[in-house]
Amino acid sequence: MSTNLYKTKPGDKRIIALMSNIGCGGAEIHSILLFNGLCEKGFTVKVLVLDTERIDLADRLDARIEKVFIKRKKYFDLSAFSRVKKQIESFCPDVFIMVDSYPILYGRVLRFLGFKAKSIIILHNTEPTNFKRELQNRLIYAPSANKFDKIVFVSENQEKYWVKRYGIDQNKASVILNGIVLENYECYLNKHDKQSCRQRLGIPADRIVIVMNASLWAHKNHDHMIEAIYRLKNEGYNLFLLIVGDGPRRKALEDLVAKKGLDDDVMFTGFVADVMPYLMSADFSALTSSETLSLAALESMALGKPLILSNSGGSPEIVDSGGNGILYKHGDIDGLINAIKKIIGYIDYLPMGDKCREKALKCFGFDRMLNQYINLINSQTAQIQ
Repeated sequence: MSTNLYKTKPGDKRIIALMSNIGCGGAEIHSILLFNGLCEKGFTVKVLVLDTERIDLADRLDARIEKVFIKRKKYFDLSAFSRVKKQIESFCPDVFIMVDSYPILYGRVLRFLGFKAKSIIILHNTEPTNFKRELQNRLIYAPSANKFDKIVFVSENQEKYWVKRYGIDQNKASVILNGIVLENYECYLNKHDKQSCRQRLGIPADRIVIVMNASLWAHKNHDHMIEAIYRLKNEGYNLFLLIVGDGPRRKALEDLVAKKGLDDDVMFTGFVADVMPYLMSADFSALTSSETLSLAALESMALGKPLILSNSGGSPEIVDSGGNGILYKHGDIDGLINAIKKIIGYIDYLPMGDKCREKALKCFGFDRMLNQYINLINSQTAQIQ
């Protein structure tokens, strides 16, 4: 590969990022926030997207960021790799960022061919969702990740998991907690309340509303929550489930809701550009998947909504069980039901909600996150000045 890849231009840090997709997911939203923030701080940013089927959020990237859709057709696509290589050669980056596991494969081949620009991996997943991914982590992604300069994890528990299970080099590991633009949520809180949002969205005013803000994929376990709502309804609880998001499982989940006789108790919103009115209309928020450090959970926290999360991934770093929410054993529907009963048992949700907002303000601000990434990038490029 051309040696001009390795030059650092004083005063002009150039970052090229490789993403699998830019669809509606936490990793993608995090990446958009990060790259827009870097662009605002004066970095020149270019984003390469391997897949073209999930590009729903592409327009949220800053207009100054060049985005290129590579159009990958298979697991490792040689023609797609050639296009990635050509884009990198013409851009002459100081730093190469790979978002999540799959782009590591392309980055590893680039490194084998002599690409020596400082390379950073940002990993958003913790536990594999199936045996195939477990093998890929062990045989491909983790060994390849150790060949690069820095590996960023978005939660402490995630880092410990990858170091212990997959042998990640701890000297190359950094933890930068996810962050959100808290000012946006504070502004919304000052202008809206729960009942006005319910009225606007057609959500019953007299129900206990649980919101799930998660794409409709199998590993998100929406069916666990639907089963919990079904059982609790039979016990006399007046619950309403608000499912925010879209995905390949929607039809199956709608059929399950109909089969359980819950058509009047569950609302599917589909994809929505602005989730805040839906989060604001809820009494509390729940996620039933194993999350590394969920942006959806942080959004609910910022709006003062208590959380129910499974005690896996980075969730224990978000929820102080009994303080700002409830943790339950991952995959345990009975545990989920008990968590819902427990949180309903609090006569007033406000103290829990206030603790959520306090923790969000203290730990999960976007400026803190952005500054940590900038410091990391600067520390890497300083080594080649």
